[in-house]
Amino acid sequence: MLPVSLFRRPGLSRLVRQVRAYAEAAAAQAPAAGPGQMSFTFASPTQVYFSGANVRQVDVPTQTGAFGILAAHVPTLQVLRPGLVVVHNEDGTTSKYFVSSGSVTVNADSSVQLLAEEAVTLDMLDLGTLQQRPAPSRCLCTACPQPTPH
Repeated sequence: MLPVSLFRRPGLSRLVRQVRAYAEAAAAQAPAAGPGQMSFTFASPTQVYFSGANVRQVDVPTQTGAFGILAAHVPTLQVLRPGLVVVHNEDGTTSKYFVSSGSVTVNADSSVQLLAEEAVTLDMLDLGTLQQRPAPSRCLCTACPQPTPH
């Protein structure tokens, strides 16, 4: 709590009221999705997989461990590790993607952004080709004929 004597200075009380108004406006923002829904965006540099789609759950592999994200999840920012991202759609179907690295951001308004350095659907992943390439230059997709870094 600020001392009352500070509010007697010209202009300071107006500044404090103005800052408080900004904080109240930020707290009153509308959620990105309806109650119980989660807005999900998932992209890599070459493709957008989901853009503001309503999904039920997203399972992500992070440096601190794998976890599932539901609507109203606590806000967090995590670094992805190589692994499987599973998206549970509203209709009960699931979509699976392999990601090499990236970040996932969970916001207070139930919106989630997953940005992957490389991401492919499981049917595009060729484990035989991937294991033959040197580790630093491994590309995840079958479309790359040579082990070149991306």
